[in-house]
Amino acid sequence: MSEEELKPCPFCGSTNIRKNFGIFPELFCSECEATIYAYDNYEDLDKSWNTRPLEDALQARIAELEEQLLKVSKEYAEMSFARRVNKHNETIRVR
Repeated sequence: MSEEELKPCPFCGSTNIRKNFGIFPELFCSECEATIYAYDNYEDLDKSWNTRPLEDALQARIAELEEQLLKVSKEYAEMSFARRVNKHNETIRVR
């Protein structure tokens, strides 16, 4: 089994994740008992625990929006005060 660092529990956030290699190997949260089993291929158990498609998509979107915000804030900071006031007034008129 690969020794990939495990993400915290997706339900309670605990980092107290345990491995049990019984008949069916499993990873489980010691706090809320969320469990994932490996019936066939326990080699990918860590990867399965760490797979969070929605969380990964949200993190990617947050990074994208932060990049856009940084770009806009830099552009705004470079504007003269008069241009800022004019831009603000145009925005108010549009609404």
